Amino acid sequence: MAGDGSIEEVALNSQPPSN
Repeated sequence: MAGDGSIEEVALNSQPPSN
């Protein structure tokens, strides 16, 4: 689910969605 633009992913990786 990496790069799906989820809140958790952005918060943990500090990366923009669709990475």
